[in-house]
Amino acid sequence: MRIQASSRALSVLAIAAALVAFTGCGGSDKKSSSSSSTTPASTSQSGGSGDVAAYKAGVKKVGTDLQTSLQTSLSKIGGGQTLSAKIASLDAVKQSVTKAADGFAALNPPANLKADNDELVAEMRQFASIVDDAKSAAQNGDKQKLATVQPRLNAIKTKLGQTLARIQSKVGG
Repeated sequence: MRIQASSRALSVLAIAAALVAFTGCGGSDKKSSSSSSTTPASTSQSGGSGDVAAYKAGVKKVGTDLQTSLQTSLSKIGGGQTLSAKIASLDAVKQSVTKAADGFAALNPPANLKADNDELVAEMRQFASIVDDAKSAAQNGDKQKLATVQPRLNAIKTKLGQTLARIQSKVGG
């Protein structure tokens, strides 16, 4: 379980790092240049529901909170802890990812980012579900189920990376 837990930890941290790296990039927030200084913050360049700058800031906050929370949780998974302590750490990881999914769901993305944001939320929830599967497999000593976790984590990590890249290309970075 130690190797699988370490691999899971790296996968989860890679996702959190991608979120933070994506939001930490420089450049403009692509607000409409034809607007006057009295343009309401809730108007976006795409005529949709959210403001690109506010959305980008929200993604950054959720990503940073996720990374901080995960680093704390994942630092406990490795090492010579008991199985129950590792399971508690996996539960903390699941809670962190679920909280991030809720955070992304609460954002008000511009119309051109709504579908991508919804996909990001679904993928984060799927990631949390996989972590939950790993936790229950570990609790039950189900080595076959545990063996399926890493490939599933890799697949969702790839999907998350693609979704984040699409979002980044639309908000500018």
